[in-house]
Amino acid sequence: MYLEVSAEWRLLVVGPATEPSYFERCRRLVQSAGLDGKVLFVGPRDDVPAIARSCDFGVVPSLSESGPLALAEFLAAGIPVVATRVGQISKLTERAGIAGFVEPGDPRALATQLSEVIDLSAAERKRRGELGQRVAREMLDIRESMPDLYKVYSAVGGEDCAC
Repeated sequence: MYLEVSAEWRLLVVGPATEPSYFERCRRLVQSAGLDGKVLFVGPRDDVPAIARSCDFGVVPSLSESGPLALAEFLAAGIPVVATRVGQISKLTERAGIAGFVEPGDPRALATQLSEVIDLSAAERKRRGELGQRVAREMLDIRESMPDLYKVYSAVGGEDCAC
């Protein structure tokens, strides 16, 4: 299944090739689809926040993850997301009003969401990005969440809780 896109685009795949056989299969798929030069495997990077901020949107098509960290990075960068409903972060952020989630393993739903986010107006892209940043700051930033967590542990463990 391919998504037809009329706009100029490039896809950056950032991160290590932790499963070499899967990575090679992905590279072969890109080549067989004639997408060399469009899909760039950039490997592990230290500047992921800057890369994310330079993108129009982020995609996390995972089948399973506990996090996923990439989703938190995209939200913090202020870009809209298309992601599968895996991990606690996706459940938490979707309940907070973040749009763009699909069930894992559903390529048609993923393509539909990609098409929708590609067609967003600049104003809607900005609105979604700002909402994502607010949710990341309020719900995912450890500096914001730790005081609340400490209150919970203190309530359970009492004043002398060494948590």
